[in-house]
Amino acid sequence: MEYHNDINILIDKYLQGLTSLKEELEIKEYFASNNNIPKKHLAVKMMFDFYKSEQQAVSKVQMEDIVGNSSTKRRTLIVSVLSIAASILLILSIALFQQQDKFEEEQIYAYINGKAVTDKEIAIIETKKALLTISNNLNEGTKNLTYLQKINKAQEIKISN
Repeated sequence: MEYHNDINILIDKYLQGLTSLKEELEIKEYFASNNNIPKKHLAVKMMFDFYKSEQQAVSKVQMEDIVGNSSTKRRTLIVSVLSIAASILLILSIALFQQQDKFEEEQIYAYINGKAVTDKEIAIIETKKALLTISNNLNEGTKNLTYLQKINKAQEIKISN
């Protein structure tokens, strides 16, 4: 549990741009070695995964430049394009996860006495109580109808005789 608190602090520092290279390496190792990442850190994990893949791609391009004696202009262009792509992906992934958090707010199932009920079980229980009350009131109102049915039968017998 303490490890998770430490990683939370490191990630907050990282997002504020206050981490050292050693701390960034700890975060990188945490995401690389841990498959059970909390939902709130998925965007940061995606960011580190992307950095890793881009680092490998840039390393491959640099090796090709060294081996193939490509011009520095081409190399600069490729690195620039990759940097722009990384920035766009980073912005999109952060925006996506922020939007997802907004949709995960508590769902309101009912209003009872002007108060919102967000617990599904309580809403079901209160709905059953309300329906039972309505049913009892309806049954109470139909009791008098049996008396009217008896009077109606008596009139039918009288008319048929």
